[in-house]
Amino acid sequence: MKVMNKVLAVTMVGAMLLSVTSCAKKFKKIDDDDLIDAFEDIFDWEEGYDYRESKDYELWGTNFEDVDDPYIYDVKYVQGAEFNDEDYMTYAYVAYAEFEDKEEAEEYFLLYYNVWAKDEKDVEQAYYKGDWGYFIETNEKDKFSAYYFVEDTVVEVSSYDEEGVKQLKELLKSFGYPC
Repeated sequence: MKVMNKVLAVTMVGAMLLSVTSCAKKFKKIDDDDLIDAFEDIFDWEEGYDYRESKDYELWGTNFEDVDDPYIYDVKYVQGAEFNDEDYMTYAYVAYAEFEDKEEAEEYFLLYYNVWAKDEKDVEQAYYKGDWGYFIETNEKDKFSAYYFVEDTVVEVSSYDEEGVKQLKELLKSFGYPC
């Protein structure tokens, strides 16, 4: 009986370690061209109508400390959205921002991470360490939001629509992002 308990305990510890390490598997940085291809393949979005892209650095970001100066980062970005025809809620929203450096991307990500990911009951997964992190938030009203930070980029996605959530998860899985 003691041998059986030891084997069971070792097996459970191994399973827990495996599940913890798989949750924190580092994902790779994507580039804007890969995201644009995914927009066209997964969502059938068209440039100029469903999404837009900046070619040079432009102002971006939320300055929570000064509402009179809301944009505090220069980024290159790709941003796409589609809205539900019935109630004009977000069917799918995706934003990709490439910052001038890793420190600015991290600071931007941490603004959201510290507000929403810590002690938030709707956050399913959250991880942050070094030069990457993410958190995923859902609630009972079909809302899905996720924020991903890696190196000098941040990707934000959200949807209030069940089918939109499925497509966003397909997009995220195609890049190896947890969802």
